[in-house]
Amino acid sequence: MIQKLNANAQPYYTLVDTKGSLLSTPKGYDLNIENFIEFLDNGTQEFVARQEKNSVSMEIVQQENE
Repeated sequence: MIQKLNANAQPYYTLVDTKGSLLSTPKGYDLNIENFIEFLDNGTQEFVARQEKNSVSMEIVQQENE
């Protein structure tokens, strides 16, 4: 990830999907718990949104092939 994100901070939190694409802006060290929870929640929401979008796309392709 160092080469892909051009960052070498520790810890440096990144959330990625199943293809390795970023779900949100990476986050450096932060002691504020609420900020970290928000970071995780935003990443989860983006992951779910992408999964739903992919699911709809697959349904359209299946319908076109029928």
